[in-house]
Order: sequence, then C-alpha cells, then structure tokens
Amino acid sequence: MFAYEQEVRVVLSTEGEAGAGSDQETLGRMLEWDPEKNVESIRVHPEADEAFMEMVKTMVEHYAPVLTGRVAWSDMNAPPPF
Repeated sequence: MFAYEQEVRVVLSTEGEAGAGSDQETLGRMLEWDPEKNVESIRVHPEADEAFMEMVKTMVEHYAPVLTGRVAWSDMNAPPPF
C-alpha cells in the first residue's frame, strides 16, 4: 500500500454464531452504510482496458448512482513526469 492510499476492509467473524463451522458457504452479509458519505473516489487500475472501465462505471451507476462522477482512472495511469 502506498502512503497516500487509504483503504478500509471489513472482516466478518462467524465465531460463536449459529451455523459457524458448518459446511454451508456464506455468500455475503448485508452491511448498512452510505457510500456517498464514505467513498471519495473509485479508481480503476492503470493497466485495465476501456471495457473494464465501462463495466465499473455501469456497476457504479446501477448500485450507487450518486458516485458515478467519482469513477476515474488511477493517477498512476499517467506517464512519469521525467
């Protein structure tokens, strides 16, 4: 991770919950949060192609339309200044 990056990861521990240790796969959990308040920008990897960028924009527009204008290429996409 670069010093200027700030990242948040959520980890779920099922220890002590009903069904913990079972063979059933957990596909996900609902987490109430407001992306508009918590996501400053969505950056796409500099080596991704245009099709991937369009897919990201489409998904953001569908799931969090307020964030559509916050999707951009990574700043590392630009060539070095030297």
